[in-house]
Amino acid sequence: MNHASARPTARRRDSGGHPDDLFGARIQPLKRVLRPRLELGEAGLSAGALEDALIQEKILPGNHGLAIRSDNGLVFGSKRFHETITKYKLTREYITPYTPEQNGMIERFFRSFKEECAWQKAFTDFDDAYKRIADWMDHYNTGRPHSALGYATPAEVRQKLVA
Repeated sequence: MNHASARPTARRRDSGGHPDDLFGARIQPLKRVLRPRLELGEAGLSAGALEDALIQEKILPGNHGLAIRSDNGLVFGSKRFHETITKYKLTREYITPYTPEQNGMIERFFRSFKEECAWQKAFTDFDDAYKRIADWMDHYNTGRPHSALGYATPAEVRQKLVA
């Protein structure tokens, strides 16, 4: 995945006076915390997360006209991810290489996640990271207004659509 557009432009200086990337400074400890739990590899983790989301939304395998859009990262071309796509009969949409603006919603989500959660917290272990990220996700979906949704929460919009 091309993360260049999502990287922050702000810099700080480390103890030696050298520029220090804020993204790396806050995300690297999270990667160390999560690494022991990634036994399935990124492809297995991504495919599992996709399937968990489909199950949570009560989407059963079958023809339902849903599409999944992704960049051209290796994880999205993996056998495990392809099996999940095929099982649920999802249509694939790939963005043009090096054009993250074509996947603007997820790029914006990652920016919000980094600015509001990952860069703000020092996770002590996996359980702490899991809880804090889960709490932030809950807030993001149920308590945080989104300008793109007319300053409603995703939960409020979903409720109106279902009614």
